[in-house]
Amino acid sequence: MQEEITEKQAIMKIEKTSKIENILIQFCYFIGICITIGLGIAAFIITFYFAGLYFQYWEFMSIRIDNFLTNGLGVIIFLVVVYLVKKLLKHISSEMLCVFTVVAMMVLSAIFIYWAKIIPKADQEMMTYLASEFIKGNYDSLEPGGYLHWYPFQLGYIYLTEILFRLLGENVMIMQMVNVLCIGGIVQLLYNFTKKMFQNQEVNKIFCILMLGFLPIIFFSTFIYGNIIGLLFALIAVYQICLYREQRKIKYLIIASISIGISVLLKKNYQIFFVGMVILWILDFIEKRDKKIFIGIVLSALCMVLFSKLVYFYTEQRTGIEVADGIPMVSYLQMGLRKGDGYKMAGWYDGSTLKIYQEANEDTEEASKQSIEVLKELLQEYANNPSEAVNILIEKIETTWLEPTFQTIWVNEPAENFEKAPESMKSNKVLISFFDGKLSTVYLEYNNIYQIVLYIMAGIGLIVEFKKPTIEKVSLILMVIGGFIFHLFWETKVYYVLTFYILLLPYAANGLQFTFEKIRKQCYNLSKRKKKKIQGGYESKNGNNKSTMEQI
Repeated sequence: MQEEITEKQAIMKIEKTSKIENILIQFCYFIGICITIGLGIAAFIITFYFAGLYFQYWEFMSIRIDNFLTNGLGVIIFLVVVYLVKKLLKHISSEMLCVFTVVAMMVLSAIFIYWAKIIPKADQEMMTYLASEFIKGNYDSLEPGGYLHWYPFQLGYIYLTEILFRLLGENVMIMQMVNVLCIGGIVQLLYNFTKKMFQNQEVNKIFCILMLGFLPIIFFSTFIYGNIIGLLFALIAVYQICLYREQRKIKYLIIASISIGISVLLKKNYQIFFVGMVILWILDFIEKRDKKIFIGIVLSALCMVLFSKLVYFYTEQRTGIEVADGIPMVSYLQMGLRKGDGYKMAGWYDGSTLKIYQEANEDTEEASKQSIEVLKELLQEYANNPSEAVNILIEKIETTWLEPTFQTIWVNEPAENFEKAPESMKSNKVLISFFDGKLSTVYLEYNNIYQIVLYIMAGIGLIVEFKKPTIEKVSLILMVIGGFIFHLFWETKVYYVLTFYILLLPYAANGLQFTFEKIRKQCYNLSKRKKKKIQGGYESKNGNNKSTMEQI
């Protein structure tokens, strides 16, 4: 009797734990649904785009009200094309289609890099330049007034660039080709996530079709700033959590920790993924009560801190120059909450972080104090005028998530480096048209339709799974939510969130499969009813004829 009571108590405890976990996961689903459906509706109504010329460094965006009929027709055509392609590929396994997709995305990216010969600009240009200077033994950028004195967190990616330059030669195309390899890895990992989350061959195939149509990642391959390689290692880290949940082996926690450490070393923004990983581990603990997951949390935090410390220590030993703390993080928060003007959008880079740092004589602590004072003034201003704060946040969301090319034309434009561009670029009419001509218009319109479909279908994909919550299924949308919230308050740019936008593809594939299945069932039922109606009419007609004959 006592054993039965104990067993019942254990079952009740498990059920209670499962209920708490499901509520937390469904809460994440709900936020994800609100974000994706909200953005999908907004994308159907308005579009943001860059109106500057390709030889000008111009980040100000324009807005237009879309033609609803054109967008509606475009969405229908897009859905029909995806459905027909899926039908054509019905005899091809999803695994084979994945291999083709990985290879195709890498080949297309490599072709674009080789054909366009894009030269880096802005921070990209500075990173490659400093890597070359390090090879020569010039470390002036670490001194006060230097780039790395302001932004020491860039050292990780600069060292990666330096290593590859030493091994393969000082050519920016080498770093772009590294992006190509990383894109292949990202596609494969996202396929693995799709397969693990939904366990549906048709969803896997639709994911591959959507990925093949995802053009921004191809044109983003030239962007050498740590975003792509950082995303690869961040996804590796998250995927290890899924593997750990299956096999409960410590090695997956170790790999996850090292991967997120590398990701953050190369690009600080991927700390967002670390926060998401901690949430996933906590959800796993609620479900399984496995205390080993805390090894993953502690080890990941240690790797992020240790890798950065080692790079700083190595730099100081190598150069004899103490690495500065640089611009304080709070400074980016005050910039992220500033309103826009005629030259920049709300929350976009405006140089205020560097200005405050220089006014504080490049003293991090003093710059932090000044940034906090500016932040307090801004918050007080918004407290007195809440509508202004709401408008700023809305503008940030719109300009970050509703530019459908995700700044991939802008990142490739030579801007102020036009005179340095090779003659092959200047005389390339197709490329110039892509920058600022008919091709750019076609590219914008295509991505506008793609964006509407992706957002809406990702939302539907989440709604479908709302009553079937699992940690695996929430793993990617959790990162998207993190990116959405982070850039709502921090400095923002369109290309910053491309690496979160791509994470919606598995959910959109699930939403599309659900939509196709619903349409198929509706068509089948309509056909069945029509057939019955015809048969009923035929029987009725025959019955009338029979009655007439009987009367005769």
